[in-house]
Amino acid sequence: MLFLKKIFLPLIYARRDMRAGLKGFYIFLACLVLGVGAIASIQSLSRGLVESLHHDGRFILGGDIALRTVYTPAPPEQVRYLHDHVGPMTTVIETRSMARTTDGKRSTLVNLKAVGVFYPLYGALKIVDEKGDIIKTRSMQDLILQNVVGGRENGIWGALVDSGVLARLHLHLGDWITVGKQRFQIHGIIAREPDRAADVSLAIAPSMIISDAAFPSTGLDTLGSQVYYDYKVIVPGIRTFADVRKVEKKIENRFPHAAWQGRDFLTAAPRLNHLVDILTLFLTLIGLTTLLVGGVGISNAVRSFLETKLPNIATMKCLGAPDKFVFRVYTLQVFFLATFGIALGLGAGVFVSKLAGSFLTAKLNLTDQVQIYPAALLLAAAFGYLTTFCFSLWPVGRAVRVAPTDLFRDLVAPKDQRPALNVILWTVIAAQALALLTIGTSSDPHLVVWFVAGAIATFALFYGYAALMKGAAKRVHVPAAPELRMALANLHRPGNISSSVILSLGLGLTVLVAVALVRFNFIRLITDDISASAPTFFFLDVQQDQRAAFAKMVESFPTAHDLKMLPSFRGRVIAVNGVAAAKALKDQNDAWVINSDRGFSYTSALPAHSQVVKGKWWPADYKGPPLVSISTEVAQAFDIGVGDKITVNIFGEDMTATVANVRKIDWASFTMNFAITFAPGVLESAPATYLSTVIVAKGKA
Repeated sequence: MLFLKKIFLPLIYARRDMRAGLKGFYIFLACLVLGVGAIASIQSLSRGLVESLHHDGRFILGGDIALRTVYTPAPPEQVRYLHDHVGPMTTVIETRSMARTTDGKRSTLVNLKAVGVFYPLYGALKIVDEKGDIIKTRSMQDLILQNVVGGRENGIWGALVDSGVLARLHLHLGDWITVGKQRFQIHGIIAREPDRAADVSLAIAPSMIISDAAFPSTGLDTLGSQVYYDYKVIVPGIRTFADVRKVEKKIENRFPHAAWQGRDFLTAAPRLNHLVDILTLFLTLIGLTTLLVGGVGISNAVRSFLETKLPNIATMKCLGAPDKFVFRVYTLQVFFLATFGIALGLGAGVFVSKLAGSFLTAKLNLTDQVQIYPAALLLAAAFGYLTTFCFSLWPVGRAVRVAPTDLFRDLVAPKDQRPALNVILWTVIAAQALALLTIGTSSDPHLVVWFVAGAIATFALFYGYAALMKGAAKRVHVPAAPELRMALANLHRPGNISSSVILSLGLGLTVLVAVALVRFNFIRLITDDISASAPTFFFLDVQQDQRAAFAKMVESFPTAHDLKMLPSFRGRVIAVNGVAAAKALKDQNDAWVINSDRGFSYTSALPAHSQVVKGKWWPADYKGPPLVSISTEVAQAFDIGVGDKITVNIFGEDMTATVANVRKIDWASFTMNFAITFAPGVLESAPATYLSTVIVAKGKA
């Protein structure tokens, strides 16, 4: 009640004073609409995409849980256990391969998926003809299994392909396509693939679906080939994370040393989730930057508005109105106008998020779950209000601070005046609340702390620079040039706007210059610095028996040089110093080390663009206990160094090696480097595929 009594009369005066309209506040509103709208749209879109991923989790994953092995399929005993004791299941085999026309003249990279008879367990595969009409006369399995003529299989395997495959190879339905050693007849076009978003890394190429019964005939399942075997299971009654953990624990207890990696429908697309988190963080910071830069515009708009209200303020003070009363009147006006601007910004944010959400979910084959999220809108509104008060309390407090006679004198001879101490205190509190809200709602507080510190430093820098400029202008005397003398005097006279102008221009130009410099330096890094050492071509999955022929073919081109080949294995980090990798991880931001299978290699020579920062590189003729070299990123993830033990699983076998050294790798060089590299003597007997890079003379590729 006491609060209502205090604001009731100021509220009446504020309402009456606002009848004059929004003159002078259009910039104020524009700043709020842009900043709040950006944050509201980003937060709503992010939340909507996450909701879409959760809603479609079972369709994306293709089951309630999925267990994956690399290189080799799971042992039959494990597969039988899943089917008999966990739930109905299907097998999906995935790899990347080159699809060719039968004459060998055209080829394209495809994401090859070999599926079982129950695929997909969830969702539906939409198959269309070249006109876009859904094929209803034949089932998916009928389209990819061998055709049957007169009760006998005629040896013709069918395939379903993405429309991009047809476009790149200039093919049509009914034409033939070759993958590995096997020919397939194209029977349909994939219009919707329910589990397409599950693995972003494999989704870089158009899809091709065949039967798992046809996969061995391609010859792509040789030991060492990078093939993923996914066992997707429906678990009756599973709903919550606790249910998921119960099932996972049951499987772990039965097969404690199994080489597979598990996923569940609640985290069906971890890489896509991580990508959404990163984009949300950076786009929110961009929106907040817009709001902070606009905050200077808010301050200038409030100051200009109050200058037009000086007669009103003087009149109220002459009639006995105390400073607090006048302060409440104009703070309420700022609040009402801020509410109007924030409401417009929230409306714009909802509209943009719905528009962008419809587009993105359609591209990702997700159900559009983007809607109005009160929490996201409240967060954007909180940023808007805190920014408004942070930048408007000072000019309001300054205007109500002076005496009535000074206010009338301000019309011809303005004088500098600071707000009351309590106004300064509330301004500081608003700034601190804005900083804490930014840090507290971020997915990466460490990064945002630097952002907040940078924002504070930037404001302080330009305010300090403005003070120096005004001080210098005050000390400069130009007796022979009256125009210049008057111009310099106006820079430091009482009531000058030099600080606001310098801050406004400085912040705006800082953002523009920062964006331009980042863009220029990134382009220069790609086109100049990287191009000097970066390979022209990368070749994947070169088989051991193809090495000599491949090298001979490359050497036959006079413009090709610097051929490099390294063995490549896929596996997982499973333990560090005897502790499970998930528990040994120090920071979840480094979970990329354990979230999926990683590439490993072995070499006797220190890889190019690597620098040993701890320990020593092993001799070229090293023969001894297993040693491993790790990157600084892996060392940081587990807080380990020279002498520590790391255990990896490759081809279902656990291998423990001692860390011999830590390397700083220049990943921007785009040359072959592995975060974890073994010394000779450990992996030579294991079947490997080879990665190869070739540099071709500029303009000769």
